[in-house]
Amino acid sequence: MSRRILIQFAVRQELAPFARLFRRSGRQKGLAGYESFTCEVGDFTVMAIAGGMGARAAGSALRAVFTAWSPDMVVMAGVAGALDPDLCIGDLVIATDLVAPPVHWTVPIVPSHRKGVHRGVILSIDRVLVSPADKRHARSEAGGTPLAVEMESAAVARAATEAGVPWAAVRAISDTAADCLPLDFNRFRGRNGDLAVGRVALAAATHPAAIPGLLRLGRHTDIASASVASFLLEWLESGGDTVY
Repeated sequence: MSRRILIQFAVRQELAPFARLFRRSGRQKGLAGYESFTCEVGDFTVMAIAGGMGARAAGSALRAVFTAWSPDMVVMAGVAGALDPDLCIGDLVIATDLVAPPVHWTVPIVPSHRKGVHRGVILSIDRVLVSPADKRHARSEAGGTPLAVEMESAAVARAATEAGVPWAAVRAISDTAADCLPLDFNRFRGRNGDLAVGRVALAAATHPAAIPGLLRLGRHTDIASASVASFLLEWLESGGDTVY
């Protein structure tokens, strides 16, 4: 019997490389009006969805899915910022533990992995860490162990746990621990937490010095998203094995 798995990304740019593997645009309006598509991979029926950036959007999207579809597992996937200074652009990080202070989860599903994938603690907080100093401080406050930081997995963990659905978190690095982001993206988030792209574009137009950094971040996000997509396909085709 086919197992049903939801793979949730934050935004279209993260979903797109996975969609292209199945010759999908990733722009189809699917369940609950979210950009999504469904496909068959090995023993899995897979729904991939772009649920929005940040904790509020991610939690709302997953609960919307649960009202109409019943996945056997959920994977929160996409990009992350490195907290470990040894991590490079495109490096994969699979969560064994998720920290959203003061909450600490032991992740119920840890996908098996090929050589070179990092396993460990991921920090999930609902804000963008802009500078290397921000990243060092956040890592220290979280006990010094997190490898990477992102914004959605804590909300997904809560919603999935409430629904009794096991979950995982798979991320790839889009900015290193030494990188400073070209803008403070926290200033351009809307009420639901999503990034207001028009406001970012206006900020870039009025601060042209930020444009090279934005282009570089875009390229790095594409590299990281492609890394995640490749891993997920390999993992699903191999049967979705897990380690504990």
